Order: sequence, then C-alpha cells, then structure tokens
Amino acid sequence: MDVGSSSGSGRGVKRRRDGDEGGGGGGGQAADAAAEEDSNYLEMLPADMKERILAILPLDDAVRTSVLSPAWRDAVRRLLDGNRYAVDVVFTPHDNHERTVARLESAPPAPAPHVAVLSIVVSHAISSDDAWRVRRLLFCASPCTVEHLYVHLRAASTRNKVTFYFDNLSPLLRTLTLRRINFTSNYFNWRAPPFPYLTSIHLNSVGVRDDVMDKMVTICPNLRVLKLVCCTRLRNILVRATNLRFFTVAECENLEKVMVVDCNRLRSYHYSGRPNSFFIPPTGLLDDLYICTATAPMAGQVVDEWTWFRNSLPFLSRVTALTICSNCLKILYPLHGPGANAALANAYNFQSMREIQLLMFELKAVDLDNIYVFLNSCRRPNLTKFFVQLPAVGYGPFEEDFFDNQQEELPNDGLDNLEVAKIKNFNWRRYDLQLLVFLLRKTSSVPRLLIVSPRNLRFEDLGLQQADLSLIQAALNRGQLILETSDNDAVCRPFHSTIYKEF
Repeated sequence: MDVGSSSGSGRGVKRRRDGDEGGGGGGGQAADAAAEEDSNYLEMLPADMKERILAILPLDDAVRTSVLSPAWRDAVRRLLDGNRYAVDVVFTPHDNHERTVARLESAPPAPAPHVAVLSIVVSHAISSDDAWRVRRLLFCASPCTVEHLYVHLRAASTRNKVTFYFDNLSPLLRTLTLRRINFTSNYFNWRAPPFPYLTSIHLNSVGVRDDVMDKMVTICPNLRVLKLVCCTRLRNILVRATNLRFFTVAECENLEKVMVVDCNRLRSYHYSGRPNSFFIPPTGLLDDLYICTATAPMAGQVVDEWTWFRNSLPFLSRVTALTICSNCLKILYPLHGPGANAALANAYNFQSMREIQLLMFELKAVDLDNIYVFLNSCRRPNLTKFFVQLPAVGYGPFEEDFFDNQQEELPNDGLDNLEVAKIKNFNWRRYDLQLLVFLLRKTSSVPRLLIVSPRNLRFEDLGLQQADLSLIQAALNRGQLILETSDNDAVCRPFHSTIYKEF
C-alpha cells in the first residue's frame, strides 16, 4: 500500500469520513441551512486560527466536524496540503497492510517522511503477526513526525496483544486519541519539555494507571484538552495543568477521587461518576458544566460523599450551558431546606446561562419536585433552550405512581425567553404528561416544543383533564407542539450532545 496524500491516492489508503462512534447530523433543509450558516461564520476566521482550533481537537472530533461544515472540511484539507500526508489504516481479515508498514519503515533516516495524520483501526481479532505489524506502525510515529495520532482496537482480545508506549511518539505530536488499548509506563522519556506541541489527549477505555496519567500530564506543558472516558485502572488522579481549558472524566468506574488544581484557565468540565470523586476549583470561570452522578441519596439520608459533592460546587455565574442529572438534583435538594447553607445556594446564580439539559434516570413525583425546586432556586434570566432526556424504558403508558404526591410549587417565572424546548424518550406516562403540561403553561410563547418518542399515541385516550387536553390540542393546532418518532433534528440539539451514561 502506498502512503497517499490527503487528496487520496493509493489502493487501501482511505480518508476517514466520520468518527467511528457515529456522530453525524441529520438531513433536510433546516440542517443544510444550519450548516451553511456555520460555514459562513467559520469563513470569517483567519486560516491560522482555523488550524489552531483543529490542533486542539481529537482526530475523531476534527474529522466529524469537517463532515458537518464545508469550512471545516476546507481547513482540514489545507492542514494536510503540500508535503503533509494522511495514512488511514484499517486492519481487516483481508488486509494486514504489510506494504504500508514496510513503506513507512523503509524511509531513510534523514529526511524522514512527514505523516501529519496516522489513524490505526483494528476491527477484528488478530494474530500475533498482525499484532506485531500494529506495533511496528506505532514505532513509526516518531521518525515520521506524526502530528495527529488515532488508535482504536475494536476487538477486546486485541488489547492484550498491543501495548501503547508513550515514548514512541513524535515530539511534534499535537493530538492523541486512543481507544481500547493498554498503556505502559515503561520508557518514559523525561525531556524538558518532551511534547511542547501536544494540546489534546483523548483516552477512551484505555488501561492507564494513576502514576502514568500524572507523568503524561506533566510532560505536556501546553495541554488544553484532556478527556478520560471509561478508563478503569484510574483510582486517584491529580490534574495539574495550567493551560487546561477542557476537562472530561466520565464513567471511570474505579475512580475514587479526582482533584483539579492550578487550572485557572479551565472553561469546560464534564464529569460523570461517583459523587465523592467530583471536584473542580472554584475559579468561577467555567463556561459549560456537565455533571452526572451514579448514585443518589435516599430520603433523609446524609452521606459524606454527597456532602463532598455539594461542597465542591463552584460559583457558576459564567456558565452558559449546564447538563445535570436527576441524581444530582436529589443531592442538591437539601440546599433549600431548613438550615440550608446560603453560601452554597449562591452556586445557583446562573445569570449567564442560556441552556439547561436535565438527564432523568426516572421521572416520578419526587423527580418533578426536584425539577421545580431547581428551577425556582436558580436565577436564569437569559435561558433560551431547555432539554429533558427521559429514560428509554418500556413501561406502559398508563403506569401510575400512586404512592407519591407532588409537594413543591411550580416555578413562576424564568422560562419566558425560551426559544426551544425538547423532551426526548417521551414515554406517555403520568409524570411525562405532567412535565409536558407544565412546559406548555410556562412557555406559551416558545416557538417549538418537541417531543421525541418511538410511539405516537392519542392524547384523547390518556385520561387527561379537559383543561390540560385543551392546552395540548391548541399547541398542536398552532404548530408549537411537534411530535417526532426519532431524534433526527440536527438543529435542535443540546450543547452537550454526548451522553456518557446509558439511559
């Protein structure tokens, strides 16, 4: 196989079109119009700024973005023009890519061929010989001065045959994305600084220990993006990165504590895991926050990990986009009871917030109460988008919860400026309908209220009170309430479109 340029030549070398997790947006005129508008905004940016933006994105995110916007696609092409090369290797049962490996290895030591993007995907269980070919490709990353490296071992058995060595990387590396591969701490090269250009690290289902993570962050002084997803070997991590802007730690099931210090430039924090692992510095500079916890307190229960969670909340006056789960709402509920800490309540000052997304693991009377308390407590004069994701469960539409009664008052204001509201996984149950009626009453001027449900039932058959039924029928007739069987609206999507925990 020949090493092809970004314009695409050579049998077996192909250009990556989208992220291997799906990504992509929907279709239709609305999506096309949104993409065109996106393109117009991006065309205003100088070329060097576009390249700097691409440099901090993981490879899969950069390529996915290039598919959605012509302006990004052009920027990616310019990034790979001239003597830059993109090598995309997908190991299959019918192609072991020996020619590609040999071509990269046979290059003279000076000057070495420059490979801007090296993508290695193993889609099946491989033999020991093929595992050696994968390792040989990884060894080529340094002499070929790879700038963007993407490695994904899709077959579970493969990760026991291929180990990633950080020291094999090129000092010119800018982005590193690893999926389902084990990490070794051997042969760390302690040059100072060894990777001055590495700005983005994305580890998904990677076997990496605490000490390795600490070393990795230390030798990347300009790290701006750090994503740790489903990394099961992490226990206690301390992130000290003065240039860090975007930090994600999600579903690392054995993680006991994460500390983020000296990160005064942090603007985005996504956390999904145990309440006692949650911590962010109280800088008050966050622009977007995603928090989702795996456990929730029982009624009247006080647990140290939930107290830790509440005490770790920062001041959120700058946050423009917030995603929060139903378990977090339960943990935060005591902030507003008798003897609540007034200082902690200041965390609810969402004066800059334009979007809220609620991730509901269940929806009963107590959960509706928690939603109402949250909306009553936080100041949100600029809120324009409201999203609710319900659990995708197969309960019957008429299932009742006879033992719970709502006790909290409905929010009186704060939803007047909404431009769009959306309920996903609508199950046509009692409290789903109550949430819908609440939104219709409080957002009478919202142009669109979308319901996404695989089923389409008749509201007349659900035993609604006449006043509620009339409200729903009027919203349907004027086109305000829209029913959809699938979530294909590429325009009306939350800012945090990636959900780390399954519903």
